[in-house]
Amino acid sequence: MIFFTVIVSISFLGDLAALAQGEPPPSNSREQERAPHPRVKVIENGDSKRKPEDCRGIIVGVGVNQPDHFPGYGGFVGWESPIRLKNGVWLVGFNAGYWHASAGYGKAMGLPDGSLFITSIATGSHRTEDAKNNGIRCIRLRVRADHSGIDLLPAPNR
Repeated sequence: MIFFTVIVSISFLGDLAALAQGEPPPSNSREQERAPHPRVKVIENGDSKRKPEDCRGIIVGVGVNQPDHFPGYGGFVGWESPIRLKNGVWLVGFNAGYWHASAGYGKAMGLPDGSLFITSIATGSHRTEDAKNNGIRCIRLRVRADHSGIDLLPAPNR
C-alpha cells in the first residue's frame, strides 16, 4: 500500500512583519503580483517530517488576493478553515470585514427543486440594535448528489 502526503507551503513572514509593525495593508497591484505561490510536494510512503503548523500559508491575506477596499473593511480577510473534500477540491471559507466574526441569525428554507435558500441577518454576534452593520445576507445552494460539495445557484424568481 502506498501513502501520499501533500505539503503546501507559502512564505508569508514579510506580510506578518508588516502587520506587526502596524503598517497598512498593501494594495492589490504589484505586491499581489509578487505574492508567493503555493508549492505542492508529494511524498510517497510516509508522512511529512514537518509539523502541520510549519506547512501553513496565506491564500487570502495582506497583499495576497486581497479584496478591494469597501466600507467596514479593516484588512481582515480570513479564518483558518480549509477543508479538503473527498474529490480533492479545497474549500476555504473566509470573511472580509470587521476584525471579528460576523455571525448572524439565519433560517434555511427548502425549495421545491431540492435547493436551499438561506437568509441571515448579520449582526456580528451583537444585539441587533448594537450591531455596526445589520446586513441581510441570502444564499441559494444545492448539495451535490455525490456529497462532494455544493453548487451556488442564482436567487429564485419571485
